[in-house]
Amino acid sequence: MSLTTFANELMTGPAPLTTNSTYLFQLNASKDEQWWDLTGASVYLLVTDPTGATTSYNANVVNGGATCQYTPTVKGSYIRAWEVVQAGIVAYLQPVPFLVINSPS
Repeated sequence: MSLTTFANELMTGPAPLTTNSTYLFQLNASKDEQWWDLTGASVYLLVTDPTGATTSYNANVVNGGATCQYTPTVKGSYIRAWEVVQAGIVAYLQPVPFLVINSPS
C-alpha cells in the first residue's frame, strides 16, 4: 500500500472491493503490546457475506505473519476477522466491515 493510498483511507475509509477480483489479506498481529509471532499457529480468515453466512478460509503463515486470498463474488456489505489458534490460545481479532461492488465491465 502506498503512502498516498494509506492517507486516503485515513480520510475517506477504504475503497470498496470489486466482485470477481482476488485480494490478499495480511495479518501481523500483536499480543500484550508485543509483536505476535504466528509461526506454528493455525490462522483463519473469517468472512461474513451479505446473507449473514460466515465462511472460514485457511491462511498461510509466513515469516511470523499470515496471508489469505479471497475473491468476493456477490456485491454487498461484508465483515472480515481473523481467528488465531496457537499453544492453546484461541483469539478472534477485531472484525472489519468492507463493501464489495460489481466489477465494472
